[in-house]
Amino acid sequence: MALERSDLTPPGGGGEPAERPVLVIGAGINGLASAAYLARAGRRVLVLEGRNRLGGMAASVRLDDGPVVSECAHLVTALHPDVMSELGLYRHGLRFSHRRLPTMLLKPGTTLALSEDPWEAEAAIAEIAPGDARAYRRFLELVRRFHEALDPLIANPPARLGGDEAALNEAAHLLGARIGRVSERDFAALATMLAAPVAEVLDGYFASPFLKGGLAFDGVIGAFAAPSWNGTFLSFLQRRFASVSGRWGACGHPAGGLGALADAFWNAARANGAELRLNARVSRIAVDGDRVAGVVLTTGEEIAADIVVSTLHPHATFLELVGARHVDVGFAEDLAHLESRGSVARLTFVIEGLPRLGTHQDEPAPAGRFVIAPDLGYLERALTPAKFGATPAEPAVEFAIPSVHDASMQHEGRHIVTALALHAPLRAAETDETRAAFADAVTQTITRVMPDFRRRVRRAEVLMPRDIEERFGARGGHWHHIDLVPDQAWCLRPHARAAAYRGPLDGLYLAGASSHPWGGVSGLPGRGAAFAILKDRGWG
Repeated sequence: MALERSDLTPPGGGGEPAERPVLVIGAGINGLASAAYLARAGRRVLVLEGRNRLGGMAASVRLDDGPVVSECAHLVTALHPDVMSELGLYRHGLRFSHRRLPTMLLKPGTTLALSEDPWEAEAAIAEIAPGDARAYRRFLELVRRFHEALDPLIANPPARLGGDEAALNEAAHLLGARIGRVSERDFAALATMLAAPVAEVLDGYFASPFLKGGLAFDGVIGAFAAPSWNGTFLSFLQRRFASVSGRWGACGHPAGGLGALADAFWNAARANGAELRLNARVSRIAVDGDRVAGVVLTTGEEIAADIVVSTLHPHATFLELVGARHVDVGFAEDLAHLESRGSVARLTFVIEGLPRLGTHQDEPAPAGRFVIAPDLGYLERALTPAKFGATPAEPAVEFAIPSVHDASMQHEGRHIVTALALHAPLRAAETDETRAAFADAVTQTITRVMPDFRRRVRRAEVLMPRDIEERFGARGGHWHHIDLVPDQAWCLRPHARAAAYRGPLDGLYLAGASSHPWGGVSGLPGRGAAFAILKDRGWG
């Protein structure tokens, strides 16, 4: 039943108005996380999702020929352990078909398996680049220390510029405590490296072009950037904050695809009384003076609320739903110029049987996260054509074959390959022809390392950045909504006046990928927004 302004009395018919629901716009991972935390705290929560399924970019769908597949995101690389434990995701049905997928770097004739076990990875590196084996251990130790230093800052709300002095003092104390534990030298290195190109950092550790290319891939995936660009080491750290197995650097795959993870989040929210409405697209956030008053759906239905949580891009939230007339000109102009250049295409292949690695022709491909980025120059060359709307001849590719370990994705002897490829052409007319051309380039790239791949392909589906934008509402098809760079991080994300999950309107909170700390499947922006609400209202 619709929740309207006239329907805000208790079930018993008493004269006292019922508690107005906290409205959450968007049933992606962050929206569901926010709903789960708020419902757990005893709040009345209603999640509004414009599509006919929950999960956002972490949804699963069933193909018309049988198997279940992840619709967009395809692996879990940054789900925070605090979120998993606090919401009890395992109790609510989350299961992994594989929690410790190794990253396997591929180039014609060579495979390098980077296990999450650093000793195994070091031994594998020693076989192809002996001089880099010990350097890899030192590099992992550096990143581990960075992770230890940054994790409390990532998992807690940032200070607000211009906010109360106590919050700033608390942030300074937290930072100081980390310096005391980690060492000032590490923090000095971190401050320098966060703004550095990932290529520059890797050049300081390794000689092997193959190892550097494979590692640098994590610094540019999800952004329209090359490894020589400033700030890409921060993106590398974000992708490497994986912890699904309890160890740094692991990535996993939920049984049933990413949609199963979304289901677990929703189960956690529903268990505490949260409600969900699908096909409920918000057309406007109602404003009364300097505060929100609820939302209006595209059907014309009004839902009154004192608190609205938006998981949408800040441009969509403030300039489209709130309306530019309700924010000042400078703020509106800044939002209009936020960079949202997605460059990742998502591909799903249905293949007949399992392909063979070119280095092991007698063995089918194992479980793993495969990366094709054989050197830094390869990643640079993949970006250049895309700048001019052309398809790169050799895109950089990350792919997995989840049906190897997830029976729900097997169907009549056929397997599923999910892939992320970059860089998709910028400003290209995304027609069936451009999609086919990009799919062919990715197919050819995988076939160079798995020679029988092309002949096994029975079907290929492609989502270009514009397709991702239209299907999921991610402006520009950008994973993080806005670029993840130092001047759009922590207390500046997404904007100094819309940071720490709070917008300039009372009652409006931000929980999307553009909020602290970043996008990806972590649940942290949703958690942070919920904590901000509970703190502001004195509910927690």
